[in-house]
Amino acid sequence: CAQCHHPLYSSLDKYKGPCIWPSFRGPAREDSLHIRKVYPYNKYTVSVYEVYCNKCKLFVGHQFEDAKEKGDTHPLARWRH
Repeated sequence: CAQCHHPLYSSLDKYKGPCIWPSFRGPAREDSLHIRKVYPYNKYTVSVYEVYCNKCKLFVGHQFEDAKEKGDTHPLARWRH
């Protein structure tokens, strides 16, 4: 986290996603992120979540449930950030 330095993601889980924002397949640790579902979000037809640092609650981005549709071929792909 840029604000409190709590580990959010591992560079080992980073991949080139479909947008300019960094994409990660998962958090650094189970307690790294606080995630809240957004209803509705623009014209998305998939689940969309707001992602926050779990320690200081700084907003760090969105999570979308469409990784396979956006070209991620990783066997565990489901979410993109």
